Amino acid sequence: YLNGIRESVRTEETNLGDLTADANLWYGRMRDPETSISLKNAGGIRDSIGAILSSPGGVLRVPPLANPRVGKLAGDVSQLDIENALRFNNALGLVTLTAQQLRDAMEWSVAGSGTPGQFPQVGGMKFSFNPTNAPMTYQSASNGTPTNILFPGERLRSLVALRADGRQDLVVENGQLVGDASRTFRMITLAFMVAGGDRYFPL
Repeated sequence: YLNGIRESVRTEETNLGDLTADANLWYGRMRDPETSISLKNAGGIRDSIGAILSSPGGVLRVPPLANPRVGKLAGDVSQLDIENALRFNNALGLVTLTAQQLRDAMEWSVAGSGTPGQFPQVGGMKFSFNPTNAPMTYQSASNGTPTNILFPGERLRSLVALRADGRQDLVVENGQLVGDASRTFRMITLAFMVAGGDRYFPL
């Protein structure tokens, strides 16, 4: 069962979120071998891949059921399953970010944990955050478009990003940016986010 339940993907990493972020990362590496991290918004995941069955103890979440009429075996994932879970069919974008921009993007990603679609599903990164700390805030134009970061936020506590050669790069520790803030990372993400979707101003 690949978990795309709204209440799950918008508050924590799930197997479907990680699988789709890792799939994007694989594709990004085919285009540019320097691509080492992947970020997508949970709001782009619209459903789970699998089935929910009733049982005496409640419900069971199981892998996709067989559909003999179309030759689908139990556990197979069909194109329809994918299109249903990822129904926006977002294009992908490759971006180069500084460590500061990466820190700010990940800080924004956890600024609204619980309901907003910005919550991160990642590949090539590990992070921790404290949802009770003060969130990042923006100064915005009259139309609501962010123009700059008003408060940098205090929720992101740690962040490690993978490098193309397999090394792990510590970016944030104990809430503080570590090392040269101008060092760069190659990321694949959704074109929607690069264009400012879900208010991803740091991208």
